[in-house]
Amino acid sequence: ALVSRQSGDHDAARLQCAESLRLAREAGDWRLEVIERTSMADLRWEMGEHDGAARDLGELLDALRLRPASDFEVIDVLSTRVAILGEGGRADDAAAVAREAIPVMRRMPRFRLEAYAQLLWKLGQPESAARVMGALAAREREGREQRLINEARIARATLTGLRAMLPPERLAEELALGEGLGDADLCALLAESLAAPSGRATATTSTTSST
Repeated sequence: ALVSRQSGDHDAARLQCAESLRLAREAGDWRLEVIERTSMADLRWEMGEHDGAARDLGELLDALRLRPASDFEVIDVLSTRVAILGEGGRADDAAAVAREAIPVMRRMPRFRLEAYAQLLWKLGQPESAARVMGALAAREREGREQRLINEARIARATLTGLRAMLPPERLAEELALGEGLGDADLCALLAESLAAPSGRATATTSTTSST
């Protein structure tokens, strides 16, 4: 399905995702089913079906509460839903999902950052968003992160939005500070930012990496 998506053949990709999901269910492999359902939602998101994709992931999260999977799969579902809701203009709903994601992040520090940078930008916290983008840039430079289709799009939009909100010098400073953040620092930054009642907290988390 990935090759079809990269070539823009979304109809073929949808059929391939559906077949992969069918095979996972037929095999009784719950972990693989979770992965395939997440992939299908990711494809729907790419096709602009934000509400449907978010709904699919909401149903999957409900199922995961009854039939758990590993934290690796859970954080992927949560982060993808944060990204979809955020891009779809539902920042408050995205923030609620992000708060649910933070404890999982602390247990399983292999989570993508684009969704959370986008969310903080849309919540009016450009400094915090810029730090998350800085951390993402450091991961990419070190070969620890590869941009996917949807994540690349929202990362570009977030950076464009931050350039409109922050003076160039301030943006560069916050991006540089973010490059020094470790996984625990990022979790603390997100928890602090999402706890702010006004949604406009200033980034104050330590820039010393904990990794």
